[in-house]
Amino acid sequence: MTTLLDLPNEIKLEIIETIAPDDIENFSLCCKLVYDLAGRTLRQHTVDKTTYRRCFSLSTWDEGHTTCLAAYCKLCDMSESRRLRLYPRSVRVGNYTISDQDRETNRLRHPEYVWSRSTEVMDKVRRISDGIFKHLDSPYMDMDELKAWRKKIGDGEVEAANCLLLTLLPKVERIDVDELDRSHSEMSDMIYKISKTNEEVSSMIWEKLSLRKLQEVHVHSLACLGGATTQSRVLEACMTLPSLRIVRGTQLGRRYKFNDWIYPDRCSNVTELHFRACTLAVKHLACLFKHLKALQIFSYDHSRISETPGKNYGPDALIDALCLYANETLTFFNYTSDAREDIGDHRMPNAGSLRGFEMLKTLRMSRVVLIVKGAPQKLVDQLPSSLEELELVDPISATEAQQMFEGMLATIQARLPKLRLVVFEGAIPFDDEVIAACERMGLVLDWRDTGTNRIQKTDQAWLGGVECLRG
Repeated sequence: MTTLLDLPNEIKLEIIETIAPDDIENFSLCCKLVYDLAGRTLRQHTVDKTTYRRCFSLSTWDEGHTTCLAAYCKLCDMSESRRLRLYPRSVRVGNYTISDQDRETNRLRHPEYVWSRSTEVMDKVRRISDGIFKHLDSPYMDMDELKAWRKKIGDGEVEAANCLLLTLLPKVERIDVDELDRSHSEMSDMIYKISKTNEEVSSMIWEKLSLRKLQEVHVHSLACLGGATTQSRVLEACMTLPSLRIVRGTQLGRRYKFNDWIYPDRCSNVTELHFRACTLAVKHLACLFKHLKALQIFSYDHSRISETPGKNYGPDALIDALCLYANETLTFFNYTSDAREDIGDHRMPNAGSLRGFEMLKTLRMSRVVLIVKGAPQKLVDQLPSSLEELELVDPISATEAQQMFEGMLATIQARLPKLRLVVFEGAIPFDDEVIAACERMGLVLDWRDTGTNRIQKTDQAWLGGVECLRG
């Protein structure tokens, strides 16, 4: 029986060079002979791992930056080599075009720039595009589509190039999308097509499929806060991928309505939603909630929640929506706000009840949720019996804390047996006797050091294993 060591060296080398990047280091350690033969491949593996592990957005040739050629060359290399496609784990893409006004601004800022160079870059991009499509075989595009994409990429259309990149990522785990234009239908359509094709094709061509291991997507919008009405479909498209578990959004505004689903009756496997510095209406978030099988972690930091003047979607509506769609699954809830000027505003609605959550273990809330109409609510009456950790963002006065936690010791004994940690943003607003009584019951009252952003006694930087960003 012939073994690997019995084969000629040239055959051994050919085998080594076809090994998946994740396995080549372990394989090279099986014996000295294989290690010596794999030396060059290992060195190349180290270079490729560094070069291709993270991919960044392609730039348009009419920006006037010749550095865009490196990104197009990397795209060409990945289209020609299935081995190189296995390296990317994190990808950042951005869709944008350059308007005439932007071009004029760049000319004024960089008068020394010779604009004829943009034509030179365009010609090189077109040659690279010819190389990309010369031998490209994709399960997601037929010949006519390949021809159309070849022209688009040759003309410097960034979204087309980024869509092609999405088809070459079999092991990518995270995608960051910078949305700088008003619409990204081409990218969302491609993600939908990838999802559908992956579901329908046979396992024999799985090695050619893309986005099969995508776990996290982060959409960052720079145009939403200006009141744009055209909504993006990228998040909805990504959520059709069965591997996706985490969705992040930054600066998403009212145009994100989450109502454009290609499979309206199908639920996503996403379990975590993290939104930061967003102005999403609660009724739109509800469209997202109802498409999830089991929402476990929800983190939301906003500047305001309002759809139209005079019609507020406050924290009570958000809590009610979560209770409706995730009362049996939510384990971590983080709600923060910088809308401190709204505290005491007579238009602020009363905070919704938290008692409806059956599995909630960690709760992190902003003062704006707790104090309305100038008076704090009795918080301990709202807490679910499953709660283990509670953090209150923003310092509260001793008087407010006494009202919110009135009867806390008796409530813990009767209804909150699992509560073990309460963290205040400022110093603990209770006297030593109350603190000692709580600690005898196993409840730690703690405070967050504003300098280190760490909880003092337990030294936790994370609550419930989830990152707690300050509002």
